[in-house]
Amino acid sequence: MPDDSPTDLTITEPSLAELGRALFTEAGVSARLPGHSWLPPAPEELQTQLPQFEILDMIGRGGMGAVYLATQSALDRLVAVKILSADLDALDPGFSERFKNEARVMAKLSHPGIVAIHEFGETASGLHFIIMEFVEGTNVQQMITASRRLRTEHALAITAHVCDALHYAHERGIIHRDIKPANIIVTPGGRAMLADFGLSSLAGSGGGTAGTPAFMSPEQAR
Repeated sequence: MPDDSPTDLTITEPSLAELGRALFTEAGVSARLPGHSWLPPAPEELQTQLPQFEILDMIGRGGMGAVYLATQSALDRLVAVKILSADLDALDPGFSERFKNEARVMAKLSHPGIVAIHEFGETASGLHFIIMEFVEGTNVQQMITASRRLRTEHALAITAHVCDALHYAHERGIIHRDIKPANIIVTPGGRAMLADFGLSSLAGSGGGTAGTPAFMSPEQAR
């Protein structure tokens, strides 16, 4: 007779926590800092603009933004500092508004599956910044790139965590609007956390269509 007992994934398969640890060391750290036209400030330069933090390293960057690892000296804790190029204000004022919106929205949320916001503001040179909880881990896009696909049990575990976080946000009238693998971080302990509420909106407030086209629902894309 077939054995219908549940499979013990901790014995027969790598756990989600083990996968997160492995991909953090193999993919999450090495697959970063691709070439972009915008040149973000070096950690030493950003240090002069945010003297209350010790800027340790740049850990990620995009076309007009960058994320740094830092120590908040007063509280002796690691944080992530996200900045946005001041050039975006001239190119499109909506970019900086979405950046501020991310901080305002996320500051209202307190959930183990959502990256916490500690502080936000603007430097003297016009850089908008958000001080976030530093989450050690790797995003799901990097995990997919490294292993080509996720095991079904890993995908289901990640989905359950994300749905729990989204349910919490939706109960408070906040819609993320940009759920995609790059915005989901898996910690070394195996928890999936939702990041980047830059395109979020308050439920019922309109706000038009926003998101990443490849990950939009059909009705949203229409």
